[in-house]
Amino acid sequence: MLTRTALGILASRYAVVLRHCRFIIMAAMFYPSFVNAAEYYGSGVDGHAQNVFERTEITEDGSTITGTFTNLADEAQGSLGGVFGNESTGLHVFDAIFDSNRNRSAGGVFFNNTGTEATFSNIVFKNNSSSAVGGVFLNFQSTITLNNTTFINNASVSNGGAFYNQNASVTINGATTFLNNTASNLGGAFYNENASVTINGATAFLNNTASNVGGVIFNNLASSFTVNGDTLFQGNNDAIYNLSSSTITFNGDASFENNTGRSSGAIGNYSDITFNGDASFENTTGGSYGVIENCGTITFNGDASFENNTGTYSGGIGNHSGTITFNSAAAFKNNTGQNGRTIYNNGGIITFGNTTTFEN
Repeated sequence: MLTRTALGILASRYAVVLRHCRFIIMAAMFYPSFVNAAEYYGSGVDGHAQNVFERTEITEDGSTITGTFTNLADEAQGSLGGVFGNESTGLHVFDAIFDSNRNRSAGGVFFNNTGTEATFSNIVFKNNSSSAVGGVFLNFQSTITLNNTTFINNASVSNGGAFYNQNASVTINGATTFLNNTASNLGGAFYNENASVTINGATAFLNNTASNVGGVIFNNLASSFTVNGDTLFQGNNDAIYNLSSSTITFNGDASFENNTGRSSGAIGNYSDITFNGDASFENTTGGSYGVIENCGTITFNGDASFENNTGTYSGGIGNHSGTITFNSAAAFKNNTGQNGRTIYNNGGIITFGNTTTFEN
C-alpha cells in the first residue's frame, strides 16, 4: 500500500509535473516513455523533458498539446507515472494511443495524485508496464473518467495490470475492452482498495491473468465495483476476487466462458456480489470449485445457468458458511465434481426461487 505520508515526503523532494494547471492533449501518440525530467512524478510533458515532438503545437500557457509524440528513452527512471504525474484538476486527453511505456516505479503511464480530476476519451492503452503497481494507472485519492477506451497487453509486476486504485473514483463510459492484461500478484485488470469503479456500457474482459487471484478484478477494503451494461468474462484466470466489505454489482447480463482458476474458476467471494441481470457460467474450470467459491453473500435476481463446468469438489458452487440466493430461474447442466456434482455446501445457506433444474 502506498501511504499518503510516503507520497508527501517524496513529493517534497522532487519536481512535480502538471501541478495546478489545465492540460488538454489531443490527437497524440505516446511511444515508450519520455526522457525523465522530473525525478519522481512523471517522466515527461512538464516543459523541461528532452522529448522529440513531431508536428506538435504547445501553447505558451501549456493548455493545449496536439500532434504526434515520439521520444528518446524507453523507460522512466523510477518516477510515479511513466508519462504523466498529474496534480491538476483539468487534465483532458483525447484521441491518443499510449504504446509500450515502461516505468521502473508505479503507474506505467499515469499517476493521478490527491484531489486531481482527469478525463480520457477515445484512448488505446497497449503494451504499457510498471515495475511496481498499476501497469497503466496509479490513482490515489483522485477522480478519473474514461470514455471509449481499450486496454491491451498492459502489465504490472505487482498489483493491477491496468488500474491500481486507492481511495479513488473511476468512471468508465462506453464500450470497453480489457485484453491480455496481467499482474504478477493481484488484479490482472483492476486492483481496488477503498475505491469506487463504475462502468457504464458493454464490457469485455478477455484473457486477463493474475499470478495470485483476481485475474480481472481484485476488490478489497470496502471497494465498490458496478457494471451498468452487459459484461463478458472469457478466458481469464481467477476472474473475480472480492473481500473485506467490498461490493460488486452487475446491472446488466453477465457471461462467464472458458475461465480457469486454482480454487474457483470464476469467482472467489468473501463479501457481497449481486447479479441484477441474467448470469451464465459455461466451460469453466476451478481447482476446487468449477465456478464459485463463496464465504460471503451472492444474490441472483435474474436467471442463472451453470453448464459444462468442472471442479475437484464440485462442478458449480462451493459454499462455505455463506449465503447464496436465487430469486429467479436456475439451471445446472453437465457440471462435474467429486464431492457434489454441482454444489458443495459446507455450513452455508442456499435458497432457490422459481424454477430450478439439475441435469447431468
